[in-house]
Amino acid sequence: LETRTNPIATPLPNQQQGGRGRSTSPAATQRSRAVSFIDAEGGEQQPELLVYNVESDRWPLHGHLVPPEIAFQHPSPSGSRLGGRRITLQTRSTSLECILVEPMQKMMDPDAFVISGLAICLHGPDPWDDQTEDWAQLLKHTKLLDAGISVLLHEVPLNLVADVEGLVEAALMHLDVGRCLLIGKASGAPLAAAVAEADSRLVEACSLAGVLFVMPPQEDVPEACSRLPVPSFILGCRGDMHARDWIETVSEQDTVPVAWQLARVSGTDLAKIMRKDKETATAIRHFSIAALLMAEFANANGPAWNDSSQLPRHVLRLCEELPDHLTKQLVSTYEGGCQGQGLAAAASVRCRDVGAPTLALELFEILQSWIRRNLIQLATATE
Repeated sequence: LETRTNPIATPLPNQQQGGRGRSTSPAATQRSRAVSFIDAEGGEQQPELLVYNVESDRWPLHGHLVPPEIAFQHPSPSGSRLGGRRITLQTRSTSLECILVEPMQKMMDPDAFVISGLAICLHGPDPWDDQTEDWAQLLKHTKLLDAGISVLLHEVPLNLVADVEGLVEAALMHLDVGRCLLIGKASGAPLAAAVAEADSRLVEACSLAGVLFVMPPQEDVPEACSRLPVPSFILGCRGDMHARDWIETVSEQDTVPVAWQLARVSGTDLAKIMRKDKETATAIRHFSIAALLMAEFANANGPAWNDSSQLPRHVLRLCEELPDHLTKQLVSTYEGGCQGQGLAAAASVRCRDVGAPTLALELFEILQSWIRRNLIQLATATE
């Protein structure tokens, strides 16, 4: 981890501690797991060791433990396993209670660690308590946090497009994030489409990188889906003809890339799909990363990219999470020697040779083509 603190998650069978420094009974420790945080910059001094005991049903499924003193304490075990902390976002018209789930590196070193982007999860007017297990499983299996992406979930039901627009704008400002994704689940899918189509300010600033429609509702496909200005991804279940209608409508325009996935699991239980279908979770992960990178690269002609011989660290972090066959496509554009070293390594070498703006344009085209091919992974992509 590139932080001042090196978290090590490990059971400590011989060191029984509850909270910080309180002993617990054997029965209690059997229901909990311990995590230690060790200061990696202690020099010759003994590093500081903090040990937390967390009840098993309170351990976040995604593995990025929040220190108990700042953790969001939800009354239900499934809600607590989301991890994260409660924040209040102030919009122009109201205040919204939300849950912010962050990568462990961001929690341990908030000033130095720059997140890769923000995923805003929308479930629309559906009750919050019905959503927690679905979102917890999505975070676990897509591993968005591992890619440095923070995740925001709203507790209060949202019914109006204006409310979602206010949420997005407030979140970007409050968290000082440049790029975001909208993940609209069930009744949240039409809201995500409406915001993506209507809020030109987010699109023009490249703040809205992409939109994902997860298990869209069984109703008419919104007209906004045929005019989306950003990359999009549609997830349906096996045999879901309604999801195919969404795919067809979103694909009508050819100006932005579209990818889709029909899960191999029947039914609309998202938590079950995430647990059973690794390919679907990977597709969500890859699309999210590719869309965030494309939004970064779309500003390649801006002043931040001029005369730069290296890519920002959060951009390289996202590149590290992409499959190796994309590296072959980048390497094929120049006489490079980075075969087998991953996309981030190849991009770093290419950046030193041609500069960040040129490299950004090359990677933008590669990622856009990949999404248009429905994120197909080819072992010999350049052949």
